[in-house]
Amino acid sequence: LYFFVCWFRVLFFFFSSRRRHTRYISVTGVQTCALPIWYKRFKRKRNRRIVVLSDGKAGHLKQSLTVQSFFEDLGYRVDGEIIELKISNKLRRILIEACAMLSGKRCLGCLKCLRLLLDNAAGERLSRSFADIVISTGSALAGINVIFSNSQGAKSIVVLKPNISVNKFSLAIVPERSEEHTSELQSH
Repeated sequence: LYFFVCWFRVLFFFFSSRRRHTRYISVTGVQTCALPIWYKRFKRKRNRRIVVLSDGKAGHLKQSLTVQSFFEDLGYRVDGEIIELKISNKLRRILIEACAMLSGKRCLGCLKCLRLLLDNAAGERLSRSFADIVISTGSALAGINVIFSNSQGAKSIVVLKPNISVNKFSLAIVPERSEEHTSELQSH
């Protein structure tokens, strides 16, 4: 009986935690989610400070810049900055993703976890940057996107499937693979 009571408390705590719910819609084969209601600083402001996190891959940078251009097409004045980041080893990447899963709106903007896990120059560059919106592509920088955007109170956008839950992002643009396409890939 004691075991069941303890197990019930753990499950109750786990499932009662407040988390952001994201709704998905499918648009021309791309699965995307609706942005939640933006905070007051986003309501009337026509200028957007967008930070694009780049992993050095040209294709990923191009996709991130395309998302940034959508804001320009919507009539926003965009002040963009590209920050190139390299994660030196797999252990650091796993630790960053773990920190991202644990981070939330409680994050006070100190970025201590990123300063410890990134090289000094990258950590300093992130700590000196300000963003209204943070964009990254691919799974390598998804954890950094979550931590940095939470510390800034910014919206986070990820393109392609991240290694962490898409509920951690304000917008996730994830390609939807059809069963036909998957079976074609497996047959080759």
